[in-house]
Amino acid sequence: MRTQINKLYIIALLAIFGINGAMAQDLYRAGQTIKGNGFTYVVEEPWAEDGITVVAFPDDVRLRNINNKFTGARQKAGNVLVPIINAPKSYNSDGDAFKKFHNIINSVLSNIDKQNAKGSTLFIDVHINSQTGKIDDVEFRFNINDGFAKIAPEKYYQIETQLKQQVTYSINSVGRAYNYNYDFWEYLGVWFGKTIY
Repeated sequence: MRTQINKLYIIALLAIFGINGAMAQDLYRAGQTIKGNGFTYVVEEPWAEDGITVVAFPDDVRLRNINNKFTGARQKAGNVLVPIINAPKSYNSDGDAFKKFHNIINSVLSNIDKQNAKGSTLFIDVHINSQTGKIDDVEFRFNINDGFAKIAPEKYYQIETQLKQQVTYSINSVGRAYNYNYDFWEYLGVWFGKTIY
């Protein structure tokens, strides 16, 4: 009898996790438009720019606000394209931006969100205003089979909004010549609850 109950318990857990994963895959399916209170996000497949794959895995998606200014725009200084690899340093970073980013993620996500995302990776791409150092655009990249795909779009919007409000870069003379500056963060789910810096 106890063995049957244990088997039923395991089957129920597998079903719950399977349904949760399927819902995440359905929510963040490439081509999907997600409308919320104050935002509209689009979910896009991986893309390549100049032969460099920006998102390397087939189950990865990019979640971005339709109001982003620089999505798909190449970084330029006047009419000259900035190299994607080994671009000159255009801003000064003392780690404060990442510390703020880490604190924002931890404050927005619930304990259940953090538990779901443990062991997963979230990439955040930001386009930075060349004159003010404020973040203009935020894009999220994650695997639809991992825990960050279980995070509600409203929470990504909260993260986006807080990053734009709280994080400012110190743009140097090189960066002020660009149409925008670029940075990205890789956030590992194992960092939840840890002190960064």
